[in-house]
Amino acid sequence: MCILALTAALAGLPSAAPAATGPMTSQLDVGAQLLRQPVGRPWSIALLLGAAFAMPDGSPVSPVKDMVIRFPHATVNDGRFPTCSAAHLTALGPNGCAAGSKIGTGTAVADARPLVPFAIPADLTIFNGPKVGKARHLSILVITRKLDITLVLDGVLRRARGRYGFALTLPVPRLPTLTGARDAGIASFQVRIKAFRHGISYIEAPRSCPSGGLPFDGLFSFADGTSAHQSSAISCTLMGSPSAP
Repeated sequence: MCILALTAALAGLPSAAPAATGPMTSQLDVGAQLLRQPVGRPWSIALLLGAAFAMPDGSPVSPVKDMVIRFPHATVNDGRFPTCSAAHLTALGPNGCAAGSKIGTGTAVADARPLVPFAIPADLTIFNGPKVGKARHLSILVITRKLDITLVLDGVLRRARGRYGFALTLPVPRLPTLTGARDAGIASFQVRIKAFRHGISYIEAPRSCPSGGLPFDGLFSFADGTSAHQSSAISCTLMGSPSAP
């Protein structure tokens, strides 16, 4: 089902006054896991990325409209993987995508208070999308667990300049609830980009690391006109795990 399912699911619930306003707080969580150390090639890694948004008084967050996340100078082997466009994913679902196009998974939490008093968890699946010009699209499937809602997002990955190697732009469509009531918002998300094809990792570690670690940067714009900016970095020393890859 689509976003309209949320409206139907909430139809029997009472409306309420708008939530209290206040400065939004945000947090950017980043990390990388060493998967393989192939001879003569950059290290294969999994990229861990997340963010969380909250109001200091605990009231519902304003819905995110756009996200721009900038990454270090890693190697992205997007051209070595099959693709699945957002339109194809919407029409046929994940089983209709080419084998090998899935590049990551994750979770998210939506906030539709006061209409829905509980957090709405969702599962995320990320697919390598088509290349248009110099930009690579990423198709993101969102499926909620407690409400029957399916949503497909279309992100755009471009090369960046300066201290960052890539920038991911992700517009987030409205999640309408009841007429006259606030839209639902994303309270948090966590994703893990990890994929191999013919021995090649989707992401390979940078060959050098600047002072202060590998930099990340996030800019988030909200429906109420506010924005939040967060920067972070991870250690140049990447750790593996017994379960890798």
